[in-house]
Amino acid sequence: MPEVKRRYYALVFLLLLALTAALKPSFEALDWRLFAALDGRRPPWPAEFHLVDVPWDLNPAGIETFRHDLTRALQALAALDTPPRAVVLDLSISALPLGLTADLETALDKLRERGTPVFAGVDLRHPVTGEPDAAYLQRHAKTQVYDRLVGFGHTEYKVVGRAVWYEPCIVLRGGDPGAAPPCEGALAVSVAESLVKRPHERKAGQRPIVVNLQGERAPAEKRWVVDEAAGGTLRHPVSAAGPAASQALRHTVVVVGNLQHDRIGMLGDRPGTEVVALTVADQIVPVAPLRLLTHWSALLAFTAFFSLAGVLCFSTLRRRVPALRLNLSAAWALAVLAMLAALVLVVVGLRHVADLVYPQVSFVALATFYAVSLSAHRAHMRLRARAMQEDVTGGTTGGAVEAYDVFISYSRTPQENAAWVAANLAEPLARRQVDGRPLRVFFDQTSIRVGTSWYFKLAEAIQGSRCFVAVYTDEYFRKDFCRFEMGKAAVRLVRDGQFVVVPIVRGEVKVPAAFEHIQTLPAGDPARMVEQIVAQLPRPSPQD
Repeated sequence: MPEVKRRYYALVFLLLLALTAALKPSFEALDWRLFAALDGRRPPWPAEFHLVDVPWDLNPAGIETFRHDLTRALQALAALDTPPRAVVLDLSISALPLGLTADLETALDKLRERGTPVFAGVDLRHPVTGEPDAAYLQRHAKTQVYDRLVGFGHTEYKVVGRAVWYEPCIVLRGGDPGAAPPCEGALAVSVAESLVKRPHERKAGQRPIVVNLQGERAPAEKRWVVDEAAGGTLRHPVSAAGPAASQALRHTVVVVGNLQHDRIGMLGDRPGTEVVALTVADQIVPVAPLRLLTHWSALLAFTAFFSLAGVLCFSTLRRRVPALRLNLSAAWALAVLAMLAALVLVVVGLRHVADLVYPQVSFVALATFYAVSLSAHRAHMRLRARAMQEDVTGGTTGGAVEAYDVFISYSRTPQENAAWVAANLAEPLARRQVDGRPLRVFFDQTSIRVGTSWYFKLAEAIQGSRCFVAVYTDEYFRKDFCRFEMGKAAVRLVRDGQFVVVPIVRGEVKVPAAFEHIQTLPAGDPARMVEQIVAQLPRPSPQD
């Protein structure tokens, strides 16, 4: 039987894990917010990076104006005394002919002639299917723009919390059937391959790249707009200290995009152009990159380790700490808190020691909670069975077993029933004198101390009583503690011929077949009920 029970709990645990796995995407925001809270880095804005704002309200009708403004920005960059180190366009340029002028082509050619590589984003998704397909360049201005670029790549970012992560390479559909599927790299990866010769293998299944977004916003002196009134030169949108564009943009990386309306995910106040700049900076600035632990094997290892450790911690606390042997709630709470603290320490340690980010903390925490809770429930049911069947007259809750004349068992709901039992049974019996002393009545409103193990305290009280009074109501047999008390009394009634059970019935009650043989009394006049109970009390033994 215990083995069947263990298998049952294991099955429940697996079912809970399956349900949690189905809901795991909804926990991602919480996980990344936790990552942001645990990651203490607040990096400054990368000094080499500047932003040029090309306004657009994202209205398709304004695409021609936007492309005109983009052309003016590229012309201004190409006209600098010393051009930038690189120009990154945070946008994809479709094949729609509006605004695709010879001036745009000339500006791109001029930048390339002056040694400034230009990069741009691409939209890999098919407009109908939404899938990344190999024919994506056919939907872009390939001849006018993309053939003039040094590189391009996708900007499909996933922003959760205060971090962004993206795939280094996205597999495309619709390539040659006999060849490996093509894989298009991210824009940041393409820039790094060209500027710092940092190779990335273009294949599926690579570990995602994560970038911390908790650092500084781009300061005012790093933001620029095209001043048409000054002949198309670059200036700061607001007054900001610093050199003119001809000096400030020398040997820098300039990211061109829409700073006003291009917002990514839940960042709210941070434009997508800043996110692109930070992802590029993360690839070309020589710092230790963060690596994601998202493989299923990592999830399995973390889940198995912390779940088993939680169960072991719960069992060890009960075995080694006498005060927790019967106090399951306290042992459960301590085990859960200890495992959550250990999980946080492991996650923080991986981040700061090995630059590893484990973004699935919620799933592991819930799995640990399930494991410890099921272990506590199993211990609870085993203690209940022990308390029901064992003779507890020797005491199990850490103190001497108290003797009672009457044990009152009742349902505390509805409140009217509890008030009726107190007024018509508990209080009159407690005032009643027998053999020159008041009756000792066990009534759970006053008889059980906080923190005491309920099942064993109830079992001891029933074992130490001479009479068991059960108040049957329609709620009584639905309550776990009431069923336990009645079951314990029935066990003692079989074993002890001096023990008396007096059920009092209030209303229409369906009594389970196991207790139908016990004679009942109808609820009536309180004084008469008290007299009937006292009349059935067995004579006390000499030690009483």
